[in-house]
Amino acid sequence: MRIRAAQTGDCAGIDDAVFAGDPKTPSFAASVTVWRIVQGQRCAFTATARWSEYKPDGNDFMWQKMPHVMLSKVAEALALRKGFPQQLHGLYATEELDQAERRPRDGDTTGEIHDASPAPESDPTTITPAQRTRLFALARAKGWTTAQLRAHLLVNYSLHATSDLRVTLYDTVCAGIDAGPPAAPVADADQPF
Repeated sequence: MRIRAAQTGDCAGIDDAVFAGDPKTPSFAASVTVWRIVQGQRCAFTATARWSEYKPDGNDFMWQKMPHVMLSKVAEALALRKGFPQQLHGLYATEELDQAERRPRDGDTTGEIHDASPAPESDPTTITPAQRTRLFALARAKGWTTAQLRAHLLVNYSLHATSDLRVTLYDTVCAGIDAGPPAAPVADADQPF
């Protein structure tokens, strides 16, 4: 996400996270400000991530070990998307999706996994946020890292982001992840996807 923002030539810095509340409590929050040059002016785009909204209910080892780091990653991703909406549309940091896999929609008793984030406007021929979440969950279940998933999509399908994945290819991509070993990461694949 940082790379895509920087490629615009308009990214004018990212401030360190500012924290409020007691760590690991519902009052804990992180705010990050991203700066962008807009019509010659340096403009701030600030976003806040709250512990109660992003910390997953289970499988939260890293959230418990490094609460400041995890919450600041979410806040930075939110601020980057706010400052660079066209360049980062549909891209989510893994930490943003951690909670999406475990929280059913209100009234849902099926236990089915849903994406908890609001759905961005999208091309109806590309996969939905819920399909994207399931794709990441499948890759993680098979032991793939985000870098390996990115490499797989780039090498095999010439895709630079999951938001570009067409519905018609979704089952094929999932089958490839399920059946094959992870691909070697590409040079910048360690960046949030």
